Amino acid sequence: MTNLGWSSRGGAAMWRRRSQRWLVYAALLVVTVVMLYPFWFMGRTSLRSLRRLRRQGYSLSSWHDLFAALPVSANCSTRH
Repeated sequence: MTNLGWSSRGGAAMWRRRSQRWLVYAALLVVTVVMLYPFWFMGRTSLRSLRRLRRQGYSLSSWHDLFAALPVSANCSTRH
């Protein structure tokens, strides 16, 4: 039976390094998901009106209402 040039100690060290590497990648993936979730949630809920928020629907009406309520118009650029 050949060992492909690896001693039993070297093979165990290689598997230990691989398993440690996968644990680091898994931990980084968990941290990434936890860090990006608030942005995903904000983006998802910003597309919902208050009424549709309760019914799980998406709409751009909340953005329309926001810009309608803000004092921003086309003639603001003429004021100096």
